[in-house]
Amino acid sequence: MKNLNNRNDPEISQMSIGAASGGYKNIIESDEDISIDIQDTIGRDVTLSLVADNIHVRVAGEIVTLEGEVFREEEKITAGDIATARVGYDKVNNYLGVTRDKESKNTTRRIPW
Repeated sequence: MKNLNNRNDPEISQMSIGAASGGYKNIIESDEDISIDIQDTIGRDVTLSLVADNIHVRVAGEIVTLEGEVFREEEKITAGDIATARVGYDKVNNYLGVTRDKESKNTTRRIPW
């Protein structure tokens, strides 16, 4: 865990969230904290259960990069949506590759009779 009192550290970002009392507090989070939070959320998402271990989350200066391979375009979008919900649309680079979707579009099932 980083020293959260060092506001000059480039890996520490400041984020305002609403407190239960209705006020706002400043919470300082490291890139590592953001990465762990996104990775945990991806791991808990039922629709990503088969590919969660294939998704790698890197955070540098509040910019999230998703890398790895998923099976379907929907999984890529879901992982991107999770990261976007956490840091914002303009701070996510979704470089996930889709491996099976392309194949399934070209495959037709034939009835054997």
